[in-house]
Amino acid sequence: MIIGVAFMSGTSVLTATIQQTFDDLFANIYKGTDAVVRAPQALDSDFGTGQRPNVPESLVDVVRQTPGVDAVAGNIAGAYAQIVDKHGKAIGGNGPPTFGLGWDPNPKVNQFHIVTGRPPEHADEIVIDRHTADAGSLKVGDRVTVLTAKQPQKYSIVGTARFGTADSLAGASITLFTMPEAQRLGNSIGQFGEISVVAKDGVSRTRSRPTSPRRSPTRDSARSTK
Repeated sequence: MIIGVAFMSGTSVLTATIQQTFDDLFANIYKGTDAVVRAPQALDSDFGTGQRPNVPESLVDVVRQTPGVDAVAGNIAGAYAQIVDKHGKAIGGNGPPTFGLGWDPNPKVNQFHIVTGRPPEHADEIVIDRHTADAGSLKVGDRVTVLTAKQPQKYSIVGTARFGTADSLAGASITLFTMPEAQRLGNSIGQFGEISVVAKDGVSRTRSRPTSPRRSPTRDSARSTK
């Protein structure tokens, strides 16, 4: 009985720790984002809360033309991507997650910035966060294997990046691909998991929904797509 209680207590602490890690991770990802556009309904699932379907890539242009919008970026759900160092050892994965994301050139929606090298331009090029580079003694010009949901593949490191002023994103190991390659790895070709929106200066971030037909929704009603 005591062992069972201790196990359950330990499991609860571990679950809470993992949840806090993800909460911190996504709080940082969405820092500076005013609204997120995504599919209105999650798909049913026997495991957890389910998953929302993707939205078409063409929706980005529609959102971009919405009054009050300053910048938009399509994002994929963080696909699994884990780098293998020069000695054949996978970096990270024992604590914070290992994610693959698509590089967006607009600094208004992309909080990663290049420290050394340049952004990825070809399908076999990647940028990695500075923390991962230090952990694996990796540098620009190195060829590394990246483990994903697809077949392991070799990529050239063309840059290292920081997330704002931090060497990593809440401790996660991040591999930044070209957007088309990230979409391929995430089984999202021609699609995005969601679209991040940055409002123009002066646009209110207050959430507002109409309570009667006489009242018109504001730009922030787009948050209802969450």
